[in-house]
Formats: sequence, structure tokens, C-alpha cells
Amino acid sequence: FEYDNNANSLVIHTNATEAMKIDSNGHITTPKQPCFFVYASSQSGVGSGTTDIPFANERFDLNADFSTPSFTAPVTGKYAFQFSVRVVNCQAGGNVSIYYQVSNAEIRAWRQDSDGDAGVYETADASLVIDMDANDTCKLQVHSSSDSDFIIDGGTYGTYFSGHLVA
Repeated sequence: FEYDNNANSLVIHTNATEAMKIDSNGHITTPKQPCFFVYASSQSGVGSGTTDIPFANERFDLNADFSTPSFTAPVTGKYAFQFSVRVVNCQAGGNVSIYYQVSNAEIRAWRQDSDGDAGVYETADASLVIDMDANDTCKLQVHSSSDSDFIIDGGTYGTYFSGHLVA
């Protein structure tokens, strides 16, 4: 424990690094708290079947718990996850689904029956809070029943995935 007289803040250190700070206004920051925001680059020809959505770009990853394509829970707790996935060029004759693939659970968050309108953007958005044990993983997967040439659009944060420890 350290009280910083100059900043009027209470700082708690673990293993010689700042783990929590309470500033003079009562704001609490926890720089080691699991929290990430990643986004994808555009991917052409995703293919039919089930595929992980890789996230090539990190905006931030506070505790370094995300490694594409998965987040790994550092501690047991309740975690909130959010995503937005933009799909382009779904073709007629099948469907596209987006899943949260969590250790021992597959949670379908979005399904779009393909309409065949070339160039049309479909955006999937979902969020959930889930109980995870330490070392459980969470990733996003896309499944197509028959379409093999749709695109996951990553331009200007078109496809992103984020999460954080809630409790």
C-alpha cells in the first residue's frame, strides 16, 4: 500500500506493479483488470463450414489475456462480451451464423438466411455475460451452411470483439 501525497491517491501494488489506484475524487482504476478490444481485417472467401474469426488488430488488451482468436480468462468470474461482425455478399441457398465458442459451450448469437443480394452488408451484433472458470476461453466463430465466398468486413472497425471481467 502506498499513499501518494502529491497526487492525493491510494495505490495498491502487487508484484511491484500498480494493481489498483483510488484518486482524490474516489475514482478507482485497475490497470490489470481483464479488458480487451480487438478488430478484424477484411477476410475474403471465408468458406463453408465453421471457421474462427481471427482478429489481427488490438486496440487494447489491458491484462494481455487475448491472443487471436481467443480470450483466456485469467480468473474465475463473470465476463461480459460484445461483438459486431459485418458480413458481405451472402448468397441464396443457405445461412450464416455467428457463435460465441466458450469452453464447453457454443452459443449462437446471430443467424442470417442468405438472400443472394450481392454487395449487401449484414451486421451481426450481440452481447452476453457468462460464467467462466480460470483458463476457460471465448472466441467468435462463423458458420456457413453452403456459401463459400462471403466476406467478413474489417474496414473501419466493421468487425470487432470486446470483453471484460464484471464480477
